[in-house]
Amino acid sequence: MRDPRRLQTSSGSNVQVVEGSPPGDEAAAKDLSKVVSQLPKPRPARRNRILLGWFLLCVIAPLLATWFYISRIATEQYSASFSYVMQGSGGSAGTTNSDGTVGTSPSTAGASMAEMMVANFMVADYLSSPQAIADIEQKHDIRAMFSDNRFDRLARLPQDASKEQLARYWQGQISTNFDMMTGLTTVTIRAFSPEDAQALAAEMVVLSENLINELNLRPLADSVEFLEGQVAASVTRLEAARDAVQAFRSKYLSIDPAAEASMTDMLVGKLTDQYVSVTTQIAVLSAQLTQDAPSVTQLERQAAAIADEIVKARQRVAQSSAELSNISSPASYAAQLQEFQNLQLELTIATSNYQSTEAALNAAKQRLSQQHFYVLTYVQPTPPQTSNYPNMFRAMVIVLAVALCFWIVSTLVALSLRDHL
Repeated sequence: MRDPRRLQTSSGSNVQVVEGSPPGDEAAAKDLSKVVSQLPKPRPARRNRILLGWFLLCVIAPLLATWFYISRIATEQYSASFSYVMQGSGGSAGTTNSDGTVGTSPSTAGASMAEMMVANFMVADYLSSPQAIADIEQKHDIRAMFSDNRFDRLARLPQDASKEQLARYWQGQISTNFDMMTGLTTVTIRAFSPEDAQALAAEMVVLSENLINELNLRPLADSVEFLEGQVAASVTRLEAARDAVQAFRSKYLSIDPAAEASMTDMLVGKLTDQYVSVTTQIAVLSAQLTQDAPSVTQLERQAAAIADEIVKARQRVAQSSAELSNISSPASYAAQLQEFQNLQLELTIATSNYQSTEAALNAAKQRLSQQHFYVLTYVQPTPPQTSNYPNMFRAMVIVLAVALCFWIVSTLVALSLRDHL
C-alpha cells in the first residue's frame, strides 16, 4: 500500500501526494502547488467588515445626522401662501390710426390671453427679485426676520449678508407655482414665525396689485403724454391758420372773396337783364318816336348807366383798384380768391387735425382711468398654525436615496479597481 505524503507550498497550503506514485504525478502536484500559491488568499470576513463600515459611514451616519439636526437643532419655519388669477377687463384696447382717429385693433382680442400670461410671469418673477425685497423692506425689516441669533445657523440669514446673498436667500424662502392650463398662480413664503409669514404674504399681495397697476398705467401714460404733444401742435397750427385768415381779411377788407365774387356775379347778371330790357324798350320806342324824344333819351341814359355798372362790376371781379384793395399795387380778384381758398383749406385741415387728436387724447385718458388687468386674489394669506418645514420624512427620504446611490457607486468602483490591481 502506498504512503501518502504532503507537500507544503510557499503559501502554506498542503498538497497530498501518494508514496510510490509515478514521477509524473509528483511533478504535476508541484506545479499545482505553485499555481495555488500564486492565488490570493480569500478574506471574506475582512471584506464584509469593510463594506459594512462603509455602509454605516455613507448611509446610516447621514441619516442619523439628519434626524438629529431636524429634531434637535433646526428651527421650525411656517409658510403662508396666497393664490391669484390675472383677469382682463373684457374690453378691447383702442389704437390711434395714422390720421389721428381712434379705432380698435383687430389683433387685441387674440393678444389679451397672451398678455395676461406674460403679466402672470412678470408678477411671479418680480416677487422673487431684489426689487421686491427693496419694496418690502420699506415696511418690513427682512434682515431682522431671518437673521436672529435664536435661529439655527444653517437656516438663518447671516447678519452681515450682502444684497446678493439676501437675494439668493429670499429666492430659497419663496416659491411660485403657475398653472399653464388654468392660469392660476400660488405663491408661498416661509418665515420663522407665523406672524412674519402672514405679514410678508400680505405685503406681496399689495405689491402684485401695484405692479399690475403700474404695467397698466405706464404705456397709457406715455400715450397720453404723446397725444398731449400732438394736441398742442395741432392747436398751434389751428391758431396760425386762423391768424392767416384774419390777416387776409384785414389786408383786403374782405370777409369772404368767394362769396363776394358770387354776389358780384349775381349783380352782373341782374344788371345784364335790366340792360337787355332797357335796350329792348329803346328799340321799340325808337321805331315809334323820334330819336330825340324825351322818353327815348331817358331810356338811353338809363341803359348807359346800367352798362357802366356792368363794366365796373366786371372790373371788380377781374381786377380791383388800389383804393378797394388797400394796397400800393392792384391785385386781381382771381389771385385774392386763390389765396383765400388756400388759407381756408389750411384752416379746414388744421381744424380736422385738432378735432381728431383731441378725440384720441380723450380716449387715451379714458383708458388711463381704467384697468386692463386685475389681480384677483381668491385665496388670501392667513397666519399658519403649524410648522411644515423642515419636513422630517421628506428630508430622510432624500438623504437615504442620495446616500444609497453614493454608497452603491463608490462600492462598485472600489471593487472594480481592486480586481484590476
